[in-house]
Amino acid sequence: MDEGLLSTLRMWPFQSGKSEAFVNAFLSYLDEYPPLENVAPLGGKDGGRDLQSADGRFRVACYFPIKEYKPYTEIKNKFISDMNKAKEGGAENFIFVTGQALQLAEKEELEKLSLIPKTTVYCCYDIITHISKPDAGFLRAELGFASKTPSYDETFSRDLYSAIEFKNLIFLINESIPPKIFPYRFIHIFDGVSQLYITAQPRLLSDKLREPYDRWLKSVAKFEEILLHSDKYDYKADQFVMRQLKADEYRDFYQAASEAFSEFTERTLDLARAIEDQCHLPLS
Repeated sequence: MDEGLLSTLRMWPFQSGKSEAFVNAFLSYLDEYPPLENVAPLGGKDGGRDLQSADGRFRVACYFPIKEYKPYTEIKNKFISDMNKAKEGGAENFIFVTGQALQLAEKEELEKLSLIPKTTVYCCYDIITHISKPDAGFLRAELGFASKTPSYDETFSRDLYSAIEFKNLIFLINESIPPKIFPYRFIHIFDGVSQLYITAQPRLLSDKLREPYDRWLKSVAKFEEILLHSDKYDYKADQFVMRQLKADEYRDFYQAASEAFSEFTERTLDLARAIEDQCHLPLS
């Protein structure tokens, strides 16, 4: 969890109007609620709803005390006050968003206390969960945490995953019966590597990523040589199938092909782990 973001939410350093704009953007990002408008953008009485839908049936209360932690009793009192006002105003849906910290049991208690059946409570932990996602950079920027320029390691890894589709590669590895039968779709993996090689600049990678990438690239070349250029496989029913070989030739090639595939598998998994450790990117 980003402690900087959490601290900003709990010790809100901005004016109240900023919190309403942020909550509006946050709820819009969730893509679960109707468009909302600020009831009193210039200040003044808002009848317990900072934001509401055009028909007034959906109401939102924002609670972001400026530079101050609040105990649960005060948060609870604020919730009940805003909820009652929303109920009196005819709200059918009520959302209470606060930058303060709430335990799960406390959130559940508030929702049970509500006289409006469709009630949801978001606290700082819920907000953090969503705004920490890669595509929520604009929300982090609203709080003063502009997204950093990705490292070359991350950019390279995303390009690699886009070109190769590592999830599919690992699926093909698991589908193989080495060294006798391999899915024909490996040829698309080799094509992807060739295309990436034209524009890739692995020398710019950090040592922690360049070394496993170089080892993986060598293992790809070795496995490709065995599968496509050894003249030992036939194409049958979307598969590469080993031909009938003489006993001595079979024994030698069986060992070479097995070792090449084993190394390729190991280097693929090593590279995926290195990308996860270095760039925090999930397999894709």
